[in-house]
Amino acid sequence: MNAVAQIEAPSVIGAMAQHYGMDRKAFESTLRATVMPQGTSNEQAAAFLLVAREHNLNPFTREIFAFPAK
Repeated sequence: MNAVAQIEAPSVIGAMAQHYGMDRKAFESTLRATVMPQGTSNEQAAAFLLVAREHNLNPFTREIFAFPAK
């Protein structure tokens, strides 16, 4: 049988959660409750975390801030 293997790449939220030793869902809810502006989309959160990860910045210690787009 020719089955196609699907490889699921880890999400940026999952990677960041693992970096901080947190469960993915707990990390995301903590991030949204403490760091992200209310009403932030999943795409905006992902972009924010990509920048934080790329520059090795910790959003919880205020090394990077999330601002709503104008």
